[in-house]
Amino acid sequence: MASIWDILEISETTDEDELKKAYRAKLVHTNPEDYPEEFKQLRQAYEQALALARQAAKKASELSQDAEAKTGAARAVHVSQGRRGTQGSGGA
Repeated sequence: MASIWDILEISETTDEDELKKAYRAKLVHTNPEDYPEEFKQLRQAYEQALALARQAAKKASELSQDAEAKTGAARAVHVSQGRRGTQGSGGA
């Protein structure tokens, strides 16, 4: 059985625009009335590829949010440590 990428005739990607473009290009030659099985296979490959792309985007977003949270926490610790370090030096 061919992979979703073979069916769509593209390299593995998470770019939704590229997936849509490949699907549309194949759809022109895959009339559902003339080739019902090929159309079904093409549709399933497209839907799986979109799901993978959206899953990758969600994971990337979560990783980015996690990194931002860690950076913010580190910044807060750094700022609070800096304030404590200057509290005892009154300049006398």
